Amino acid sequence: MTFSADRAGSRRDEDRGRRGQREVAAARSGPGAAGLTEREAAHRLVASQPYLFVSHGRALTSGIEDVAGDAPDGVLELPVAVGRHAVVVHLIDWQAEAGSRDEKGRPATGALPDLVVLINPAPPRRETFRTAPTTFEAPNG
Repeated sequence: MTFSADRAGSRRDEDRGRRGQREVAAARSGPGAAGLTEREAAHRLVASQPYLFVSHGRALTSGIEDVAGDAPDGVLELPVAVGRHAVVVHLIDWQAEAGSRDEKGRPATGALPDLVVLINPAPPRRETFRTAPTTFEAPNG
């Protein structure tokens, strides 16, 4: 997986597009709520229900193989305000956008990410969050 923070300075993997390679963009709320860009929204396939994330000042985003207390190389680290946050994962059909691949069939510069992870403050009265380990429900239930 490759990661980009706030959709700027995106790091792309030469192997993206091969089996198992993904690009993730993560955004945290600033003065306003973090949301999908118009392009991302136009190509969103599905969104998860919100997960609860209790921040101690940062969020680390990685593939399962990199889960640890420290941020090894290739793991996205975002400063996130201390407190309760709702995290929603969006699956993006980046290949459906015209011009998403270069002449060799690889993701073009500026292609959308595979996944967008949005981190926003949890609504004050929300007590129910997703706990299932599978991010997206199967289309047939």
